[in-house]
Amino acid sequence: MTYRDILIMRQNLDSVNAIDGTNPRFTYAVSRNKAKLDSIIKILDGMKKPTAQIEEFWQKLDELNKKHAEMDESGTVIYTTVPVNGEMKKAYKKVIGEGNPTSTYSKEVDKLKKEYKADIDKFDAAIKAYNEHLDTEVPDGDYRKFMIDLEIVPTGLSPRGMDGCLPFIKEPQEDEMPVLEEKESNLKKT
Repeated sequence: MTYRDILIMRQNLDSVNAIDGTNPRFTYAVSRNKAKLDSIIKILDGMKKPTAQIEEFWQKLDELNKKHAEMDESGTVIYTTVPVNGEMKKAYKKVIGEGNPTSTYSKEVDKLKKEYKADIDKFDAAIKAYNEHLDTEVPDGDYRKFMIDLEIVPTGLSPRGMDGCLPFIKEPQEDEMPVLEEKESNLKKT
């Protein structure tokens, strides 16, 4: 299991919703897995946490964008919404001079980037290391799933919810397997 798998499993557990009559042991198991995954994700997030200098750079860049943003007749900046990582975020409708290397805006941005070059390079390297780390295997003992008995999984769980908790469900016992194999063999005959 990789660290990327950890992120996916945690995201999938958010689709598991409790329904009326849910066994408290099931709810506990889901919450326990979320907590374990969250502790690992917190450490991962620390790898890509922006420094104070990068946050300062972003703030100054935003000030430049606002300074050069398109405004209405009253001098108010015009905003729009754009999709970012699956969410709609507020953004400037247009930054005048963006994409034009000879514009005042581009020259000011280049000057700002030059001022923070060492910090930007360091942050880019941290993001690259984070992305590479996502594909490494989680060492044995760093994470152990809290397994869920199939018998306590709610019957009204949505297919997406079932997919979310599937990695945490204990496999059926050996004595139950022949029944499953028999059904599969009947399907092959038809």
